[in-house]
Amino acid sequence: MELEKRVINASKLLLIFMTSIICITEIFFFFGVSINYFNFIISIGVMLVVGYYMFAEKKEKYMWDICICLILICIMVLFAMNVYDNTWDGCAYHKQAVGLLKEGWNPVYMLSNDFNNAEISIRNAKEGPLLWAESYPKATWYYAAVIYYITGNIEAGKSYTLLFAFITYGICLEFFSLKFNGKAKYLLALFISLNPIACAQFQSYYLDGVVASIISLLIVLFIEIIDSKDKEISKLQYIEIGCLIIWGCNLKFSVVVFIVTACGLFLIFNSLKLKKIDVKNFLILFVQGIVAVFMFGFTPYITNIIRHGNMFYSLGGLMNESEMQAQFGIPGLNRTGRFIVSIFGKMSHGEYKTLKDILKVPFTFSPKELQYYSFVDTRVGGFGIFFSGLFIISILIITIAILKMKKNNSFSLVFVFAISYLLISVVEFCVIPQTSQFRYIPHMYLYIVLAVYLLMRKWNENIFYKYVNILCCILIIVNLLPWGWNAVRKINQGTFTTATLKGMEKECVEQGINYEIAFYCDDFTGMYYNLKDFNISYVYKSVNELETDYRITYSNWLYYRIGN
Repeated sequence: MELEKRVINASKLLLIFMTSIICITEIFFFFGVSINYFNFIISIGVMLVVGYYMFAEKKEKYMWDICICLILICIMVLFAMNVYDNTWDGCAYHKQAVGLLKEGWNPVYMLSNDFNNAEISIRNAKEGPLLWAESYPKATWYYAAVIYYITGNIEAGKSYTLLFAFITYGICLEFFSLKFNGKAKYLLALFISLNPIACAQFQSYYLDGVVASIISLLIVLFIEIIDSKDKEISKLQYIEIGCLIIWGCNLKFSVVVFIVTACGLFLIFNSLKLKKIDVKNFLILFVQGIVAVFMFGFTPYITNIIRHGNMFYSLGGLMNESEMQAQFGIPGLNRTGRFIVSIFGKMSHGEYKTLKDILKVPFTFSPKELQYYSFVDTRVGGFGIFFSGLFIISILIITIAILKMKKNNSFSLVFVFAISYLLISVVEFCVIPQTSQFRYIPHMYLYIVLAVYLLMRKWNENIFYKYVNILCCILIIVNLLPWGWNAVRKINQGTFTTATLKGMEKECVEQGINYEIAFYCDDFTGMYYNLKDFNISYVYKSVNELETDYRITYSNWLYYRIGN
């Protein structure tokens, strides 16, 4: 129990620390101060002060909370440093944005293109990625740039997905500890924190895994508040919700919709609990949202309005419906059709052209599907090979629970709130543009967790529930295991890549060698920072100019040879 409490407190300290980085970085930018060591140091200080006043029972125990938190940061950062992101999004614009910020770019006062031209930070920078760096929300980039500044390794910045997975585990563990005494609470917290999208993306700069954590935590906190006998929300809960809103609103434009939906639904159900309109919490959540968007999200929300007259500038250049269909693989499918195929289709990346080819029997899989566990953005079946079967079982369990509650007239506000939000998540998938993959609505995975939770609540009532629950838990774990194997593979690749880059660095420094280098794709300008981190001198070549004697590293994404 003592270790459990330390883990819970450490997860909350981490949330405060990571949110402090976002807030302090934006404030610094507003006053013309670029990223430096103080972004990190002050964030640690804010974490220590807020944590001490919120939940430090005894000083010696609080020191353990701090130690666990700092050790976790170090472990996650070290892991991220030794695994290389070679995805298109990561190399084309995530690393580029992070590198520009670390080099001194202040997005409040300067366009990314102007800064790059002045500093010559990136040679041959592409217009699209520079535009996205300027006009997209920047929470993960702020965190990553600060960590990059501290470590001198751009790969270290992508540690945010792993850290948020731990935050999710700790806060969910606290909630489930109110419901269970045994191992069930650990499993449920683990299942929420190990969302398949987070498992697929924690080795990359993609941020949908963080979206999964943010939305899942908001729902869990709202359920905890609605279910509590207390009519007042604690100060710590307000802080946690505020941190999640700040992070969520500054992750992606679409996440603002998810957050507004969750908060609106919470206010309705909390009003039903209080038997009066919840004006107080409406005002608090409204102020938190305004602060998250217009203060700590000054860039991009306000800068987009000032520069382009559109708060959501750059969304207009995304794919249209026909392009989405082409990417999905099957022409003619609308959003509802893509939702159904995403559940019941084979894990794939757009290569199947007919429904007959792509649909499969639940709980079956082909060996070919396993290769897509190495993809960060699997277009069909992104929750894993067994999700379709688990989804059917979950719907049956939830339906049975609804029918029993209706028969006994025993509906609880918490259950109706959870079901309502999950139903809305289906609507979000089918209605919101650009949502053709589960990674865009990762919180839909909560259907599975809710079903397991219901089974665990009925564990002692019927042996049938017990065995169904054991089966579901085993299938969930087996469904996640290939991502663990992929992590091992990426670590091995990273070890080889690091050795190669260090060897190139040694030759550049000791022998004055200048390399000729090309990227797998000319858009991958963010990889310039990987080369800079290792002090590699080179002349850039377009991939179209390559000759046959180039060697390959970086998981086959970097071509190099000694220059003439």
